[in-house]
Amino acid sequence: MSTSCQWKQFGLTCPEPLWDTTDGLCILHSRDPQKDRALFNTRIKQKLHRQDCNFIGVFFPDPVDFSGKILADANFRWAQFMAEADFSGAQFKAEANFSGAQFTGDANFSDTDFAASVEFIEAQFRGSAAFTDAQFRDGAYFSEAQFTGEAEFRRAEFSGESYLVGAKFSAHAYFIGSQFKMHANFAEAQFNADAYFRGAQFAGEADFSLAQLKGKAGFSEARFVAEADFSGADFTGIANFIGATFEQPSRVRFHQVNKYTPQGLRARFLNCDGIEGIRFEDVNWHRHEGRMVLQDELDVSAGNELVAIAYRRLVNNFQRVRNYDLAEDCFIGAMEMKRRDPAQPWFSRLVVTLYRLASYYGSSYQRAFLVLVILLVLFAAFFVPAGLRPYEGSVSAPALCGWKALWAGLIHSLEVASFQRVTGYVVMGDFGRLVAVFERVLVPAQVALLLLALRRRFRR
Repeated sequence: MSTSCQWKQFGLTCPEPLWDTTDGLCILHSRDPQKDRALFNTRIKQKLHRQDCNFIGVFFPDPVDFSGKILADANFRWAQFMAEADFSGAQFKAEANFSGAQFTGDANFSDTDFAASVEFIEAQFRGSAAFTDAQFRDGAYFSEAQFTGEAEFRRAEFSGESYLVGAKFSAHAYFIGSQFKMHANFAEAQFNADAYFRGAQFAGEADFSLAQLKGKAGFSEARFVAEADFSGADFTGIANFIGATFEQPSRVRFHQVNKYTPQGLRARFLNCDGIEGIRFEDVNWHRHEGRMVLQDELDVSAGNELVAIAYRRLVNNFQRVRNYDLAEDCFIGAMEMKRRDPAQPWFSRLVVTLYRLASYYGSSYQRAFLVLVILLVLFAAFFVPAGLRPYEGSVSAPALCGWKALWAGLIHSLEVASFQRVTGYVVMGDFGRLVAVFERVLVPAQVALLLLALRRRFRR
């Protein structure tokens, strides 16, 4: 019968002596919750004393305290931590590997210094995971890692590449103030709760392609120095880019964002630097009252000049790529902010309101045509009580009444609107003349708005 540990994992074996004859494992690998704690702790201390940091597959039944320790070639692959694991302030002088490790309790890596690359590939954090102020001086690999509790990466510094491809965050994730000095890869990551990147700095490429952000996505005041890719990302919640900076906007891509999300992309771009050059391609924008809207507009009850500025920047963006429909939507948004802004003079707001009623800011040819028809009918009705009568040479016939007067009013309204010098009908008195004067001003103006709306909606 073998007297050594029978633990095996992917071809690896354990040289430790057998402790539990039931499962054929040593004191370190035994899953027995009642195993000898004194012996277990003694073996851990002996390994650390001789600087042996090989803890592959070790089963830690009680809270673990590695805080402040100096560890070299630390290998915790497939280790199981059944209670709290405290690595705060620890220094990993060489590569560290926690791939496949399971943290049932809270895991604390705050202020930890990883001098070389560290792997948490497919690691499972069932409690909270704290990496606040951690230093990742080389590559940090969290691909396919699962965070059931809150994930704290506040002010963490990633000096090397950081890979969180396919990582799953079930609770809130905090990357507030974190620094990514090289490639930061969050492709296909799942954020099932809120994700906060406020004030984070991405010096290298930031890849959020195909990421799913189901809660709030906070990128306010974040700084993107190089390329940023949000292609195929799904923002179920609000995407907040207020105060964000894109230093190379031509290398920032929002391709097919929220492509299959019913409510579309609800985004805040207030005070966002570089928005004019970002590549928005086939984005499914959130729509309100038939047009694309920014969440910034929906957040305010009155008009706001800063929101109008964001819309005007997007107008320039969409016109540059000849996406005139979205440019029109953003132009309308900017005008809506001006109309609702209490800081604007009342006369200015009145003029803008009339512009909205007449043609939806020169954007809706349907409304412009409808208003034109209404004006012609109204002026026709005004001509009837003005004493409308047929004109026969130099002598006028008696005034018309009834349905004949209404039909004659409509004909005369068209005659006046088209500036006919000789008309088939005339009106007597000052009232009729005033009605004609107003029609000669208003109807041509409405025709001009109709032509403007047609040109803007059908330009190529």
